[in-house]
Amino acid sequence: MSFRDIQFNWLEEVIVPAIDRFYNTPSDQDLIARNAAERAIVANLYSKANVFFTQKKEANQGLDDLVIDIEYNRNGEGSKEVFGKCYFCNKQDCFIKQRHLQYTTSSPDMIIHHRGFHDNNQVVFEYKKVSNRNKKERDDDKAKLIYFTCQQPFPNHADENYQYNLGFFIDIDIDRYIITTYQDSNHGVPRIRQGGVWL
Repeated sequence: MSFRDIQFNWLEEVIVPAIDRFYNTPSDQDLIARNAAERAIVANLYSKANVFFTQKKEANQGLDDLVIDIEYNRNGEGSKEVFGKCYFCNKQDCFIKQRHLQYTTSSPDMIIHHRGFHDNNQVVFEYKKVSNRNKKERDDDKAKLIYFTCQQPFPNHADENYQYNLGFFIDIDIDRYIITTYQDSNHGVPRIRQGGVWL
């Protein structure tokens, strides 16, 4: 079943509950206070998201083939590559084209997908700590989310038509987080959540 046939709110039913639980657990939130590596924080969030996701799977058979993976770098038998189809795209105002990004491999921080297939690529995530102000790293994550959610087909390269339904850039701060949603290579207005409520 394709994501286009699944009516499921990933943000409110899996992602937000997982991150809220992280913030409500002092020993987990301590990872931010200690300025732990992004990988450590993402791994912790992954374990929480997987708990909520497993619960949702029990009530929704359309989710059966989907899994959550972190730092997943595979595309079938090969590596997950990005920016290839940009050379064939005529959207000159695209962020990727303006930055003249080169064909490369990529390992998104977290994805929800059906391993080995592209017809059910649900969500791709990039996380950053607010304390990380590195513009290049942030722009690289933005470019990846644009590319992974782009619905432009890649003729003769079906194995690289990722076309994720949604992307989320999530900024992790000490006591709040900020989520920017990407869909079909466009991003929405960042939303701030603190203390279990949207501000």
